[in-house]
Amino acid sequence: FEVARQLAAEGRPVALAGILDTAPPGEPVPDVDLAQALGLISRAVGFQPPYRGDPALPDDEQVAAFLAEAVRRGVLPAAFTAADLKPMIDVYAVNGRAGSSYRPAGDYPGSLRCLVTVGSGLLSLVDGWRRCARGGVTVDVLDADHFALMHEQHAAEVTATLRTWL
Repeated sequence: FEVARQLAAEGRPVALAGILDTAPPGEPVPDVDLAQALGLISRAVGFQPPYRGDPALPDDEQVAAFLAEAVRRGVLPAAFTAADLKPMIDVYAVNGRAGSSYRPAGDYPGSLRCLVTVGSGLLSLVDGWRRCARGGVTVDVLDADHFALMHEQHAAEVTATLRTWL
């Protein structure tokens, strides 16, 4: 959205502005603790069922338990370390701060395509995007949750939606 907004502000053409399951500007993004981050990472790498950490454990023990479970399930190689996992954990804090503090410097004159998932709860926030995109907002809804966008079971539906955008 921000790239499209800046290009339009410079008078440059924007063929498509699209977002995938993202809260609009001004919506606070809740902080994610380590146990929650590990659970979210487990979804992203395909744990079924998702990993449930113990927030009462010290951080290093939580990470060690997650890595042991990931190796046991065959999702991560045994050589994967806590240092390898740290950037994946940190991205939740960084994304949360970025999402909570982002305010566009102006409106976007074009239209915006949004793919939102039912499970993310973002469908009720689409009006926030409508306030930013003067050319209108088209919403496509996927009956899944945020991490399902990246899973094979929804690949055909996500791909078909993106093709309609193009």
